[in-house]
Amino acid sequence: MRRRLHPLIASILVSLAFTAGFLFSHHRPPEAAERHSFALGTLVHLKLYGPGAEDALDGALDRLNELEDAFSVHRVGSDVARINESAGREPVPVRPETDRVLRLAREVARASGGAFDPTVGPLVSLWGIGTPAARIPGKEEILRTRGLVGWRDLIPPDGTEKGWKLARPGQALDLGGIAKGYAGDDLAERLRRRGILAGLLDLGGNILVFGPHPGGGNWTIGIQDPRKPRGTPLGSVTLEEGTVVTSGVYERFFEQQGVRYHHLLDPATGVPARSGLLSVTVVASSSALADALSTALFVLGPARSRSLLARYPAEVLFVTEDRKILLTPSLRRRFRLTDRSFTLRDLPGEKAP
Repeated sequence: MRRRLHPLIASILVSLAFTAGFLFSHHRPPEAAERHSFALGTLVHLKLYGPGAEDALDGALDRLNELEDAFSVHRVGSDVARINESAGREPVPVRPETDRVLRLAREVARASGGAFDPTVGPLVSLWGIGTPAARIPGKEEILRTRGLVGWRDLIPPDGTEKGWKLARPGQALDLGGIAKGYAGDDLAERLRRRGILAGLLDLGGNILVFGPHPGGGNWTIGIQDPRKPRGTPLGSVTLEEGTVVTSGVYERFFEQQGVRYHHLLDPATGVPARSGLLSVTVVASSSALADALSTALFVLGPARSRSLLARYPAEVLFVTEDRKILLTPSLRRRFRLTDRSFTLRDLPGEKAP
């Protein structure tokens, strides 16, 4: 059995082809600062441009630690840990950022028919994928644990209840499919407010870029080939600003008797999703939304994703097990394929311009 505890490098590569001149000023380039660290259970890479960039990096890493205090399942006293401990009992008051994440998580859960479900915590614990305890549970265990998952049991505050609660004992939140995305949005907003001109935020493969590219033109973001070693792109997308988030079978998994068991669990079956996909990449303006959508779309697969895609302003790239790349038409105009062993196709029901 082979296990991976954490992604060792970002699942999406960022190509920063700088030119000699910068666009921010006719006289001198902006201050630049770069930092690698560990936060939210993953490696992060932050690169900022603008006055006070070095100090802004310190503040950004402090903010990531604050968000981990809110969202982490494993930190004692976090909002998520307290909600889980109180499952089936009293509601728990939470921080404003936790409230925002839970409301978006519940919205995407409803829109996706439960393909994304923030109450998947019991199944995550049962499989233990990405930990030394990873194993294949028995059918009875899966069936019993699956019964504890249900986004409708995540109850928001109302006129009488002043906090969030889980309806039944044994239920548990896991915000691994949305927390990094929210953190990227939060950091970008705060950095803009303090005068940072541009930046690249890589939170374990969740990429967010803002401001004009320091070398001119657009940002170019490489998409990981799911079947090759990390750092091997199959192509790239360009964008002025926004986020690129990928969910794939290569992120966390273990193998047993030649079968790969990945961490993208289907709440309806209780087992790793089998949708004929290797990865899903979502390009959008909101990283939190892209994060949740990438999980939901992976579980649903291309054929069942049309109604969900119609609800949100997002562009999508599916990589299938038979080496096809299915794209929304608007993304196809900005995607460049570099590995010709893949074949480009339009999404079912979509027509390329």
